[in-house]
Amino acid sequence: HMAATIAGTGAASNGKFKGVAPGAGIYFQAVLNKDGEPEPPADLADLFWPAYSAGARVHVDGWGGGLDTYGDSAAQVDDFVRSHPDFLVIFGAGNNGPAASTITSEANSKNALAVGASVLPRPAFVSGADDAAATSDFSSRGPAGDGRIKPELLAPASAVISARSRLVDGNLQGFPDYTQMQGTSMAAAVAGGSSTLMREYFKKYMDMSTPSAALVKAALINGSRPAAGSPSREGFGIIDLAGTVIALKEGTFRVSDEWAGVSQGDAVTYTFHVADSTAPFKATLAWTDPPAEPGSGRALVNDLDLVVKTPDGKVYYGNHFLGKNTPDRTNNVEQVYLPSSVPGDYT
Repeated sequence: HMAATIAGTGAASNGKFKGVAPGAGIYFQAVLNKDGEPEPPADLADLFWPAYSAGARVHVDGWGGGLDTYGDSAAQVDDFVRSHPDFLVIFGAGNNGPAASTITSEANSKNALAVGASVLPRPAFVSGADDAAATSDFSSRGPAGDGRIKPELLAPASAVISARSRLVDGNLQGFPDYTQMQGTSMAAAVAGGSSTLMREYFKKYMDMSTPSAALVKAALINGSRPAAGSPSREGFGIIDLAGTVIALKEGTFRVSDEWAGVSQGDAVTYTFHVADSTAPFKATLAWTDPPAEPGSGRALVNDLDLVVKTPDGKVYYGNHFLGKNTPDRTNNVEQVYLPSSVPGDYT
């Protein structure tokens, strides 16, 4: 179901139920033990390295569990991505909602993209679910154990139609090769396909031979549409791949992939001119952070700060919408979000 959500051709439905990235290739890895339970390697590098060696650059994971804390698995993910910065690891947030602080231990990884499920309005399958800006009830909520914004994104996953395994019964009348499922594993698959297309766009149309995982993550976060309310500790928004690509194509988004990093005490400065005062202003910074010690109460190691100065002289710090317009000392994704913008130069 997840594989076809990512890259299914839709051939058995005459193209009706295609995956997000039907031209993509998939590298399969089994993580189940003899009892059919997930049992990934003790060292997750033993899971990631074969996929990376085979050319995979987006790793979609529909497994996970444990407490909402920064543990061994989260640190191992961070370590591998830190060493392979173009490798984006995606985890479903977990299906233990709607209570707060219920995401999996793996979703606590700083460098992974953790994805929750938003409502996919299909009332024939989920009665009363018609608000596409809402988080699905089953989807685990953040924040991460140390207060970081997690999951970063939501993806429509309350009623996903995709290919059916021959080992299960289908539930889609008229389409015996398909079935409907829900879960944050499905959300991770939607995000996986979206990330794959995002990488392709950077490589093909923006002449980036090796887009970093942090860039793909930042672009999807910056291009997301607001969930109910605005950005919060439960996420930055809902994936909007079409809106993100259109904005890049039209030049209303600008991106930079700073592989060289920034030294202690230094700054990298950009200026962006805004002419349309009817549109919101968003700036997003994401970086690949070294692993912290498992069990750390504060997982952040390298503390960068996003600071935006507006044309009218106001200053906003990253994640100001959390209630304090001060430097963020917790997250390795920071955003300034202004629902309405003043025309002029933003620095």
